[in-house]
Amino acid sequence: MNIEFHRYVTIVIVIIVIIICYHYGSSDSPGYSSNAFIFSLRNKEDYAFKSMVKDPSKAIYGRANLGPIFGYGWDICIQDNANSNTESYANFGVSYSVPSGVQDRKTILAGTYKFTPNEVEVFYLG
Repeated sequence: MNIEFHRYVTIVIVIIVIIICYHYGSSDSPGYSSNAFIFSLRNKEDYAFKSMVKDPSKAIYGRANLGPIFGYGWDICIQDNANSNTESYANFGVSYSVPSGVQDRKTILAGTYKFTPNEVEVFYLG
């Protein structure tokens, strides 16, 4: 049973993002947060990391026709109806730092540049 559980856990992609002091909306503009970060406990490189926002004025981006976008350079872009397409993607290094030790900033989270997330969790601490 342990082997089967491990196999399942490696397939599930969960992106957890913490945004401090910003309410996500559909304003079609960037949002400010000096304490925003993205972290991953399990990913394709088997490397747990925390990625801090480099430019607080571009921590999150709201757009009516998309899901949450983290970073104005779209470091993580979750597309609308993300569970039914492969158009969501990661592109670390624009508004969020690329953690040292990460080999491929575009495939670290899902193993490919574009992906279909199983689950996306966004927390707001205000």
